[in-house]
Amino acid sequence: MVSFAGAVTVDAAPWTAGAGDTLTIKARGLRPKRAVFVDVRGPDGAWVDTLEPPVVGPEPPRTWSSAGLQPGLVQVEAYHFTSRRVSRRRWRGWSSGRRRGRGRRCRP
Repeated sequence: MVSFAGAVTVDAAPWTAGAGDTLTIKARGLRPKRAVFVDVRGPDGAWVDTLEPPVVGPEPPRTWSSAGLQPGLVQVEAYHFTSRRVSRRRWRGWSSGRRRGRGRRCRP
């Protein structure tokens, strides 16, 4: 599962594994300097683990063990956003196509 389709990609191998097997997880973001956070959710949908540290730039795949989980579907979620608040004035400036050097831009 990818929260921002197109901006983040994530792949896990193998697609089918037994309880206790090791998965290889590869995540990559569209912007190489922006961190990609990867969460793993268990068969019941509850959060199980987060890959630490976040993936930044091109990195080799990481391994993750499913030891201790019940058999079932494991979900891998990748996203790269921060919960920084953006003011309405600034949001309007960016959403209307105004960028640096073109038109009036609100201060951050």
